[in-house]
Amino acid sequence: MSKTIDLQDLPEEEVNLVKDFVSFLKGRLKVKQAPFEEELNFSTLAVESFSKDWENNQDAVYDNWKELYHVSQG
Repeated sequence: MSKTIDLQDLPEEEVNLVKDFVSFLKGRLKVKQAPFEEELNFSTLAVESFSKDWENNQDAVYDNWKELYHVSQG
């Protein structure tokens, strides 16, 4: 498994988000190494980490993305 991620084409703001998320995961993993603790769920961690960025008025327009981009059912 590779330990590098290509961030070259990302804007600086997104690079900083990735770095913050990786730091969060590293800290969370250290806490979770105690024996018999609940299993680490990366999906839950991702949602928790990015929820502050997802839940804002500026990005609320994308909550109805299917309608916004005219995606039909099917």
